[in-house]
Amino acid sequence: MNLSQIELLRILQETNFSLSLAAERMNIVQSAVSRQLQLFETEIGSPLFERHGKKIVAMNSLGLRIMEEVNAINQAKTNIQTLAADYLDSEHGVLHIATTHTQAKYFLPKPILRFREKYPGVSNSSF
Repeated sequence: MNLSQIELLRILQETNFSLSLAAERMNIVQSAVSRQLQLFETEIGSPLFERHGKKIVAMNSLGLRIMEEVNAINQAKTNIQTLAADYLDSEHGVLHIATTHTQAKYFLPKPILRFREKYPGVSNSSF
């Protein structure tokens, strides 16, 4: 099992189990999609999909359970990408603060001033 196979499962679910659309989104040929699914199911030791002939129509109960883990992996991947982006470009962006008028007037001016000195490329937004 590899990350490409896990990504394939996520994309298949997003494309209503269309092998051709999944292949297009992954920039591979449809036969490679079929082969990766076959390898994944062989490694798991059980089918993950309900099929009519060669057409995938739904996930079976094991497939649905595995998709819960796939979604968690995808969220972790997104979190890692966000962390890396924040780390690499922490000097720029927009600061949004939701607060009360009292806090904005009496508590936040000094911390915001220190923040602006440390991160001059970060702008603030007003609503």
